[in-house]
Amino acid sequence: MTQFLQSTLAAWSLKDPQEVAQTPRGVVYRVTRPDGSPAALKLANQEIDTGEANAPDWLRWHDGQGAVRLLAEAPGALLLEWFEGPPLSKLCHEGRDAEASAILADCARRLWANQNEFTGQAQPLAAYVNGLLSAAPAAFAKDIRRDIEAAQALCRALLDTSPTPRILHGDLHHDNIALSARGWLAFDPKVVRGDPHFEFANCLRNPIGTPLLRDPERPVRMAEIIATRCGLDAERLLAWGFVQCALSLTWASLPSGVSEEGHRLLRLFRPFAQRQ
Repeated sequence: MTQFLQSTLAAWSLKDPQEVAQTPRGVVYRVTRPDGSPAALKLANQEIDTGEANAPDWLRWHDGQGAVRLLAEAPGALLLEWFEGPPLSKLCHEGRDAEASAILADCARRLWANQNEFTGQAQPLAAYVNGLLSAAPAAFAKDIRRDIEAAQALCRALLDTSPTPRILHGDLHHDNIALSARGWLAFDPKVVRGDPHFEFANCLRNPIGTPLLRDPERPVRMAEIIATRCGLDAERLLAWGFVQCALSLTWASLPSGVSEEGHRLLRLFRPFAQRQ
C-alpha cells in the first residue's frame, strides 16, 4: 500500500481498499466509508498531468445530475459515489450500438440542461486542441502527414465557425459513462468550453477494440442519432471526429511510432473532412 493511499484512507476514515482499475493516469479503489457505504477512491498519478484538474469544479456544478457525485476531494484524490456499472461500452459489444448512441446523446442533454452558472475552470477548446494545431506534420509517418495537415486546417475552420460555446465534459465516450441506480452517469471529465459538437468527437471512435470501428458507416449512423436527439449538425459532428482522430495521435510521446490502430482510424474518418 502506497503512502499516498494510506494517508488518504486515514484522512477520510476509509477502509478496505480494493483496486478496481489502473491506468497511466491513476488508480481507482473501491473503499468503505465510516457509515459502511461503498465509494470510489480515485488517486491521480502525481508524476504526470492527467488533464483532469478541473474535474472537481465540474462535478460540484452538476451535483449528481447526469454525472457521478463528488463526495470529497483533496490534491490528487477524489472520493466519488460508487456504482457497479456496467459501462455503456457493454451495449456496443452486445450489438446494441444504436441504443448506446441514443444514451450518449441523452446523457449529454441532461448535462447541458444544467442552468446554474459555472464558476469553475474550463479549458478553452482552442487550447485543448492546440497539440494538433501546433504539431509539425513532418513528425508523423509519411502516409498520414497530409491527413494531419487536413485535420489542422479543418480544426481551425471549425473553431472559426463555432456556435455558442457550452461547458463540455470534454471526453464523453462509452467507457466514461456507466449505469447506476440513478441511471446512466458520466465521469472522468476533462472540462472544456467550446463547440457543443466537439462533445461527441471521441465517442465516434469508441469503444476502442470493438469490430464496430472497422465499419466506415458506423460513425455516420452515430452522428445521425446524436444530431437528431441533440439538435446538432451531423456533418459537423463527423468533422470533429476526424479532428479528434488526428488530435489523439499528437498525444503520443513519439507520433511517428503510434499504433496502426490510430492511423487506421484517421484514414477511416478521412472522408468526413471532405464533406465540410
